[in-house]
Amino acid sequence: GGIQDPLNVRAERSELEESRRHYAVLMHTYELPWFRKQQGLFGRVLGGWSFTGVWTLTTGRLYGPSLTGVARQVASRPDVVGEWELPKSERTIFRYFNTGAFARPADWTYGNSGKWVVRGPGSIDLSAFALKDVHIVERVKLQLRVESFNVANHMNLQDINTQLGNRAFGQISGVGAPRYFQFGAKVIW
Repeated sequence: GGIQDPLNVRAERSELEESRRHYAVLMHTYELPWFRKQQGLFGRVLGGWSFTGVWTLTTGRLYGPSLTGVARQVASRPDVVGEWELPKSERTIFRYFNTGAFARPADWTYGNSGKWVVRGPGSIDLSAFALKDVHIVERVKLQLRVESFNVANHMNLQDINTQLGNRAFGQISGVGAPRYFQFGAKVIW
């Protein structure tokens, strides 16, 4: 959102919305040793495949608390009146953070909440790729690819409702992309 109080720009200081404390990407490639030297159709089909995996592990992004509009309200963010963060054992998709820690500011006043203070859930993703180069003639080869994203079909939660006054306040309403496959071929010369 925009600036809440034009006379107090310092209150707008915060981390970026997409700021994540930890972000790890691990990649591995393995060339299958089987059938590599096999002659004929059997070796051409089954030999020479390589598999690559890309793991992406992140902590959650930041969400900004906001307010539904009411008369005599100038604030765009609520007041923080308690600890909003819940222990992991108490978090659910229906109550990801302590909604009682936020309150509507008094009429004609600004809320004291920071701009981006609610940290959302992290994500885990494993994408896997298999590729094979098939030599057609001396300088021409066909590359076959099978790609799978979110191979483990891990449910990555996202989209937290942080609007005080909304019936879904504190609830998670979205998930990341499910597992899907992509097939491709290209000619390289």
